[in-house]
Amino acid sequence: MCGNTRRESITRGFHKQQSPIALLLRIMLSSSNIGDLVFDPFAGTGTTLVVAKQLSRRYIGVEIDPKNDEEINKRLETLRNSDSIEKHRRDYLFTENLNKLWSSKNIEIDKGLLFDKTLNEEKKST
Repeated sequence: MCGNTRRESITRGFHKQQSPIALLLRIMLSSSNIGDLVFDPFAGTGTTLVVAKQLSRRYIGVEIDPKNDEEINKRLETLRNSDSIEKHRRDYLFTENLNKLWSSKNIEIDKGLLFDKTLNEEKKST
């Protein structure tokens, strides 16, 4: 057998390029605030949207593959322990204004297609 094909298929998830939650968390904490809009034009596995939701950011994800779209919606409906960002909070204890960047409130899960409740309400009012 050539390479680590079995290992790659186990660790990779349902998409070939799944970004680490810790990396996306760091990017969002350094470049956005609670309530800001996060746009992911190639949503893939939805990791960006999952992190944005937990940080109380509004989010829009675009994904062309219907299978990925279905998996993303499942991830957004039911937060898995492996998707939780809370285990990384201790890494940011000395971050100035952490409470203004990181909301610890419970996130209401919306069953809409890749849009959170706040964004949907804004669209209805315009």
